[in-house]
Amino acid sequence: MQLDQTVYSVDGVLLYIATAFLGGAGIMYVFNIGAIVRSLQTTGEGMYVSWWSLSSCAGRLLTGAASDVAKNMYNISRIWFLIIAAVIMLCGQLLFVFFDNHTSTLASASVFIGFGYGSTLTVVPILISEWFGLLQLGYNW
Repeated sequence: MQLDQTVYSVDGVLLYIATAFLGGAGIMYVFNIGAIVRSLQTTGEGMYVSWWSLSSCAGRLLTGAASDVAKNMYNISRIWFLIIAAVIMLCGQLLFVFFDNHTSTLASASVFIGFGYGSTLTVVPILISEWFGLLQLGYNW
């Protein structure tokens, strides 16, 4: 499927919107974590970025493997993994909103948001290749 067919399909537009919102929320968080930590008048910005980074890596590895197992053994659609990633990221955002200046909750929010971000970046290219063809993956992604 060509790019113009992808852009004009409902599936393509919805996948683009989901990717923009989920990816944007993850990147926004990691870009601003330093300012957030400084506003709490504590140190260790690198620690929170590390938590985000490690959980993003774990999200990529676990989601990729789990989606393959779910698809091949149980015939479960991979779109569910994008929905799960969105719910995980929502939990992290809600933790972040209601953390009441506790750095331990900020660490938990970093883990949830990082895992959701990593899961999103794993499952979206797989969905693009399944829905629109492997031949045009690089073009559509």
